[in-house]
Amino acid sequence: MHTLVFLEPPTAPQSLKVVDINKDNVTLKWQPPVSDGGADVTEYVVEMKPCKQKKFAVVGEVPQNTPFFKATELKEGQTYEFRVRAKNVVGLGEEAAVLDSPVTAKAKSTVGMLRYHTVTKAKSAVHYSMVFKKMALIGL
Repeated sequence: MHTLVFLEPPTAPQSLKVVDINKDNVTLKWQPPVSDGGADVTEYVVEMKPCKQKKFAVVGEVPQNTPFFKATELKEGQTYEFRVRAKNVVGLGEEAAVLDSPVTAKAKSTVGMLRYHTVTKAKSAVHYSMVFKKMALIGL
């Protein structure tokens, strides 16, 4: 008796999100697709387009065990759309994971917060310290 196995391209990766934004690069992360189409996912294909353009272009391919990608050489202030598709031996999935909203490449900002420590009887000086937090200014 023979068993027929039908293979197809994988479905879209899940939970695509931006994990870091800078003035000239964006780092994306995602989860594997729900269905691999009956064959292991071999790689992920990352596509990007500036919002004013109509067609996506491939900007990278990463192995199946690397569910993240850093898109580089972006133009500061320009807004981009990204999508990621999974690939197996059958081919590239037609479905793509897309971001909820476009991403604008912009510089990170340093935001300072002044912390005041009160003077105790044991200490004769007031101690000030500056604590800095780096924050990506997304959507501002």
